[in-house]
Amino acid sequence: IVTVHTMSKSDLKNWPQDRFIQLLPALASKHNLLIYLIGSKKEWEYNEKIRKADEKHIFNICGDFKIREYGALLKQSDLFIGNDSGFAHYSSSLGTKSLVLFGLSDPQQCQPKGYGKTVTIFNNDPKNTVNFLRTGNIKADLNSMKLISVEKVFSEAEKLLTNQ
Repeated sequence: IVTVHTMSKSDLKNWPQDRFIQLLPALASKHNLLIYLIGSKKEWEYNEKIRKADEKHIFNICGDFKIREYGALLKQSDLFIGNDSGFAHYSSSLGTKSLVLFGLSDPQQCQPKGYGKTVTIFNNDPKNTVNFLRTGNIKADLNSMKLISVEKVFSEAEKLLTNQ
């Protein structure tokens, strides 16, 4: 079981939808996974396009559960994949292996630090992140999430799924 949260509070912190559409069916078919897309009701429509890429393995359960119920699913999951968001921190705190994608935030300052093994993918200079914006730096790289390749995420996910 893999749980995936495709969104965050800011569109600038979201890995592009088309990358999830490429990644998730490939992972599912190679490892015979059940993939659950989680989030709020507001995220349901966005995730439907991703679900339709592989209706046999991917299920959109956005808005179907309360936060505690999502926690139970996260706890039972073999892997969580998502952007820098509250669900990433929740997953890690429950001890679930987590693959978290960062671009606009510096993971050294805000990565999940729970009990689960957490791997971050970060393609940016920390000086160009939103955390530094708060101190007056205006060089934030607003396209950094687009620099994270499907191949890189697939490779890191496979390592976590196969305990490498």
